[in-house]
Amino acid sequence: FNPMDQVGANAADALRNLRNNVFDVMSVLMGQTARDEPFVDAMDLMGVSTTLDETRQAVTAGREALDRRIQERFGAKVMTIWPFGPQIFFCNRPVASTADLRALRVRSYTPSMSALLQSFGAVPVTLQLSETYQAIQRGTAECGITSATSAYGANWGEVITHILPVSLASGVQGHFMTMAAWRRFNPQQQEALTRAFARLEQQMWDYARTSHERAIACFSGAATCTTRRFNVTVVTPPATDAARINEAVTN
Repeated sequence: FNPMDQVGANAADALRNLRNNVFDVMSVLMGQTARDEPFVDAMDLMGVSTTLDETRQAVTAGREALDRRIQERFGAKVMTIWPFGPQIFFCNRPVASTADLRALRVRSYTPSMSALLQSFGAVPVTLQLSETYQAIQRGTAECGITSATSAYGANWGEVITHILPVSLASGVQGHFMTMAAWRRFNPQQQEALTRAFARLEQQMWDYARTSHERAIACFSGAATCTTRRFNVTVVTPPATDAARINEAVTN
């Protein structure tokens, strides 16, 4: 296993790399590959499935169709689909609601996320996760969207001051295996792999539910945090934000 940025692979090219058999298995952030296959964005459409329960419904509904499409177009098989957790806002200045995002440059990573940000009057900036810390630090972006777990792991607490916990989606990811690799296994091995990936998927769903709260606690410097603590303000968004997102998505 190697993170894509460490091997010089662009996350947006994941489906192309699978089609070309560059890797046997890839962990693919769905929305980042929507340029090559818009259907994947439906697994985590911004502003539609904003809770993990809603996301699981969407994943269950679209899973078989997604698997067929990925096999037909990219020669790969869907092994898992799971979320990183609520996709929320991390900013280097006070932000109390989505209304405060107007004119701010915000890290985005999917087409539907960029469209939603534009409806708020924000300026979407497409960045990989590994690029966002430096962008916020240098001021080329004022905010970034990701899961609390990812932001904490990337040490965003060093460059942000406020968290706006308004969830836009769940950061759906999946493990895809090339059909060439899949066919190298006999039926018994394929069954064993299917069971193992199913266990992994459930573990990732469970982790998404617990890791979000732990990361937020550590960002805010709560006593319950047993790892590195930051001193970031976690705001309470107004109820109007949910209505604003719903209106934007409907429009």
